[in-house]
Amino acid sequence: MNQGVAPFELTDELYLFEVFEESVIPLFRSDFTFTAEHFFSAKQALAGNLNANAGWQHAPGSNLVGWVKRYRNSPIVYLQFGDGPVTYRNPSFRKILQNAICWACSPEVLRWARESGETGKA
Repeated sequence: MNQGVAPFELTDELYLFEVFEESVIPLFRSDFTFTAEHFFSAKQALAGNLNANAGWQHAPGSNLVGWVKRYRNSPIVYLQFGDGPVTYRNPSFRKILQNAICWACSPEVLRWARESGETGKA
């Protein structure tokens, strides 16, 4: 998945959430610090208080921003590189996305996913 991709920088939206690393195959890690002081409360934003943390606490999250796994008969690729024009224009992101699509559609990977059965484990 990361063939032909050198380390790169992106500035886009990240998410602070739990990643069950034992159930995925890691591909990409960020050097960003995934702790509450670097993120804002979604609940506060929905209440009209954008970029606020009042009353919000969150455990540190994983810096894993790209991984693969299989679920039932399907190969899954997760990329947390953002969802805006800056990301979409980035040549490294485009190469990773191309690699991910080719990987997920390859006969070897489809066979790998089928062999997993119902477990969903990587």
